[in-house]
Amino acid sequence: MGVCPPALDVRRGAATVTDAASSLLRSPDGLSLALRLEQADDRARYLDALTRGVSALVHPSAALETVVETLTGGLVRAASIVMRTHDGWLWAGQAQGRPLRRTHEQQPSGAQVAVASELMQQQLPEMWVLPPDTPQRERMLAELFGEGPLSRDVDSVAGDLMVHLPLVARGRGFGLLSLVPRPLTAGDDPSSGVAFLEDVADRLAVALDACRVVADNRHTASVLRQSLRPGAVPEGTGLEIATYSRVAQEDLDLGGDFIDVHGPVDDLTLLFGDVAGHGVRAAVTAKRIRGSVRTGSLIDRDPSFLLDLTDRMFATERDELPAGFATALCARASRDGVDLVVDLATAGHPAPLVVRADGTVERPEVRGPALGLGLPGTWDVTSLRLSPGDVVIAFTDGVVETRGPDGLFGEERLAALLGDLAGSAASAFVEALAMEVSGYIDDPEQRDDTTILAVRVLSPGQTGRR
Repeated sequence: MGVCPPALDVRRGAATVTDAASSLLRSPDGLSLALRLEQADDRARYLDALTRGVSALVHPSAALETVVETLTGGLVRAASIVMRTHDGWLWAGQAQGRPLRRTHEQQPSGAQVAVASELMQQQLPEMWVLPPDTPQRERMLAELFGEGPLSRDVDSVAGDLMVHLPLVARGRGFGLLSLVPRPLTAGDDPSSGVAFLEDVADRLAVALDACRVVADNRHTASVLRQSLRPGAVPEGTGLEIATYSRVAQEDLDLGGDFIDVHGPVDDLTLLFGDVAGHGVRAAVTAKRIRGSVRTGSLIDRDPSFLLDLTDRMFATERDELPAGFATALCARASRDGVDLVVDLATAGHPAPLVVRADGTVERPEVRGPALGLGLPGTWDVTSLRLSPGDVVIAFTDGVVETRGPDGLFGEERLAALLGDLAGSAASAFVEALAMEVSGYIDDPEQRDDTTILAVRVLSPGQTGRR
């Protein structure tokens, strides 16, 4: 449903919607001072209600539909709006009393895009006279509205005047609003209301541009978030892997924690870590770290080599990286009979916990300097041997540093929880830990990015799920 601006939602005596529209579009020339003030107030309320309704929407397609339904609700006979976004062209159109037409029903044609682009570039209003009942009229409507039903709908209700209003924001045209004005009263010139329609377009341009920016930011965050998710583990690894991630900036669903699993079945590289900070800046740095490790693994999969290479990347590209430093855990996993041998190195990151099949919880002795701080030191490698049923749990500091009624969540509480889950699937470890941390937190506003990785060794012939 469209917005119901006050100027078209109330009745004054016997006034109808048409009368209200006429009041908005009528030229103030010749009106008394009192009527001019009343008209200015009606116009201001209409513009505020229209743009407030659009500004509340975050999806550009929904915003366009709202605009069209609102305008054809009484102000104009027909309306069409086309807008350029990161995902191509969107449009919506409607003739009064006819169904709403939208992008998913009919993509804008090449002619529509060409005409809209030309009028947008001019950044000036333009009025077209539509000759009645002629092939030229049909051609003009088809160029604007395509060969579909909207063109026929507009033809059935339209008069002989059409107004094109470019949508301009931040100095650039990004859309076009095409309107068929409603005749005011018999003998009135419809063009007298064009000045107010220009005000409508100017206000809509600001609101729609803001909606477009939000959508663009969400799209960018979505693409970046997708690129940070670990790919599918190849068949035949004999591993069951489960992950969980929750970011601090939930409006973007994007943070600096990262997971990656890649390489041949018998020689996997696992990367897990946490970039300082939150949001897009941290995510961009996380993406660079993943890229560095993937590139380095083409030369040597030794975890110490990969962390050293990534640290040098930080040093040479410090001015280009949005976030200053990161912690990471890098492992190389290969089979030795039924067991899994894991060569592990960390860069300032909490050591993972190993949950043996019998419930014993171990913390490997492994340490090294964080990435990007220029600290002296080396990334020594520790080897672990895991048997079927054993599980390795990696976690970011958002788990152990979560504050609750009894202070920090801490590794002692974590180890006790994990020991009770021995023998469970990898997903059970992740889900139980995520629920425990979420329930423990004292102040949700202080939540940090939280990521968990569980890797369970399967017995020969056993299948797991990720």
